[in-house]
Order: sequence, then structure tokens, then C-alpha cells
Amino acid sequence: MRLKGHFRALQYRDNCFIRKYTSPNAVVVEGLEKMLEIAFIDAAKVTWFVGLIDATGYTGFNDLDTLASHPGWTENQQYIDDRKAWGPEKIVNVSRTIGNTSAVSFTMNANATIAGMFICSIATGNVGTLWSEAKFDNDIVVVSGDVVKVFYELEADKE
Repeated sequence: MRLKGHFRALQYRDNCFIRKYTSPNAVVVEGLEKMLEIAFIDAAKVTWFVGLIDATGYTGFNDLDTLASHPGWTENQQYIDDRKAWGPEKIVNVSRTIGNTSAVSFTMNANATIAGMFICSIATGNVGTLWSEAKFDNDIVVVSGDVVKVFYELEADKE
């Protein structure tokens, strides 16, 4: 089975659309192991959360990144509240695709540069599971008050 997905973010300032950012995702080993555990061992539902990756100090991703250890990047936390819950829905029955059709919104409370996004299993801290991480083709330069609206889709297909 092949998994592929992409992140999409929309940037707004003063309620006006500024720019769209997209990037394919990289599903890490820990995330794949969790998928197998949930699908075949544990019937309990996991809530997934979206976080932002800071551009400062970003050097890259590694398949062995975990939520506790990801030396190539740091989380950007310059937004209101905690990580945002990601509520996937089946997008199209025949496409084997899930994703959020309603935006997950981050209201920025400081100037920052966002390199990308990630999906994990907890709203705060680093003891959960990291599912996916992605860098945008272009960094998002935000100012306090900007809203970044996030979408994530995941598709499963036979190879």
C-alpha cells in the first residue's frame, strides 16, 4: 500500500486572502507504526492535531523523526491556543482519501516565518506520536493577527 498526502495553507491578513502554500507530506516510521497499531491492534480512536514548523533553524526532516526528537526543525508556537485538532472526513468514496474540508485556523500572535506543518497525536508536549511532517515550497511570513488556514489530505492506494 502506498500512502501519500499533502498540506495546504491559506494566509489571510485583515480578512483578505494573501497566498496559498502547498507541500507533499513525508510520513515518518513512527506514524506508519501507529497506523498499523490503530488499524489492526487498538480499536480506540486517536485525535490528531496540526502544528506549525518554524523556519528559524530548519535544516530538514528524517524518516526517524519523532515528536520527542526531530533535530532538523522546531515547532512554531506563536499562535493563540494549543495545536489545532484535525478532524478528517472521507472526501470522495472512490478515492480512498481523507482530509479536513473545514479549515483548521491558526491566529498568529507574533511576527514569524512558518516553514511547514506536522500532524501529531497530542495537543501539547512531545510524548505523543508524530504522523507526518512537510515543508512548504515557500515559507509563510506572517505578522501578528494573520490567520493561517490549514488543510491536510491523506490518500491510500495500492502500489
